[in-house]
Amino acid sequence: MKYKIIFILFVLFFICNCATNKKTITETDYLKNIEEKTKNELPAELSLNDCIDLALKNNLAIRKSEMQKQIAESDKNIAFSAFLPKINFTLGFKEWHYQPEQLAGPNTYRIIQDKSITDRAIEIQLPIIAPAAWFVYSSYKRGTELSDIIKQYTAQMIKFQTILYYYKCLIAEENKNFLVSQINAAKALYSDFETRKNENLLLDWQLEELKVFLMSKYSELNHYDRLRKIEGAKLLDILGYSPLADIKLKHQQELEMPKETLTDLMLEALKNNLSIKIANKNLDISNEKIKIAISNFLPTLISFANFTHTNNEYTKYANQTILGLSGVISIFNGFKDIAEYQKARKSNEIYYLQMEEAMLSVLLQVLETYNNLQDADETLKIIEKNLAVETARLNNIKEKHKENLVSSSELLQVLANYDTVKSAFIKAQYNRQILIAALYNIINRNLKTN
Repeated sequence: MKYKIIFILFVLFFICNCATNKKTITETDYLKNIEEKTKNELPAELSLNDCIDLALKNNLAIRKSEMQKQIAESDKNIAFSAFLPKINFTLGFKEWHYQPEQLAGPNTYRIIQDKSITDRAIEIQLPIIAPAAWFVYSSYKRGTELSDIIKQYTAQMIKFQTILYYYKCLIAEENKNFLVSQINAAKALYSDFETRKNENLLLDWQLEELKVFLMSKYSELNHYDRLRKIEGAKLLDILGYSPLADIKLKHQQELEMPKETLTDLMLEALKNNLSIKIANKNLDISNEKIKIAISNFLPTLISFANFTHTNNEYTKYANQTILGLSGVISIFNGFKDIAEYQKARKSNEIYYLQMEEAMLSVLLQVLETYNNLQDADETLKIIEKNLAVETARLNNIKEKHKENLVSSSELLQVLANYDTVKSAFIKAQYNRQILIAALYNIINRNLKTN
């Protein structure tokens, strides 16, 4: 019999050891896998909505939050198990070197049990009154709800980061395209300058001035080319693909500015913002912890039943049944329960303050973003007007330069001013889109396009 028990224990140990799943991957394999995944899954061209969909599907932070939600669900199920009966099976084997005997008289002994005994028992326990178990389960149930909100919040933040890097890529890309056209125009101007120099209409330093202008434009082009690669790599990282890949983006329709008043937007944010919902759920969990602390002063009552069997032939009743109730109430444990209650109350006050803090923070974010949007609208209008002025001035100066009415230095200065205003216009356009997306993010509303 003892060999059977040893064999069963060995089998259980082997099963537990095999169930341990250790995932390892080398750096080379990881790089190969991520590049292969990128090659097979990354579309040739992506719109903003395509990027958002891929980020929500592949992003590692979202996948981790999903796992945390599953863990919270498991914790809730573990807590619920306190209400269910617990059934334990016990199997024991004993063997004595000498058969136990008891003194029955002078030099007389009698056998009191077998030399080897096998005992089996089934124990069943069921809680009848367990206040703490109810409140612990309720607390974990709130925790499951909290993990779901955290998952939504994580997805929302990833979505906003996707929008941010999408528009940063477009800013760099448009500046690159503009600089390429400006460099081509400057090259044509350089040919004209060389012709004028050969005709002694320009001095050497004036031609060198144009060369310096071209060098500066090439430097700007290289800067935006590197910036486009960096922002593209960040976007690919969020999408769950290799940052070494190339990503081509479609130009998105403009986002629609919310038409509600500032007050309405603040009310909507207070109602829907996920950071406030997280703070509120933490407060609910804190309330449950107060109830748990109070339940420590209450009694618990457990019912139990034991069914035993022994093969000891010297026992009159081989099978036994024991039924009973067990109750416990804490009388004194060094003021531990009182201290835990006081701690729970203070923690609850802290969570309440954190909820108020979250609400004030959201109101401030709405106010700041809304006013920044007003500034962005005004700035964009001014830059747009300024760009029209600089365009007209540049065309005028070009015509005058053809007729030798203005110097080459003045022409280059006007070109530089036009390039500065054009670059500012590109940034202002997309920065406004980013601010609109930020406002949608704060009030937790889906994006709308014009």
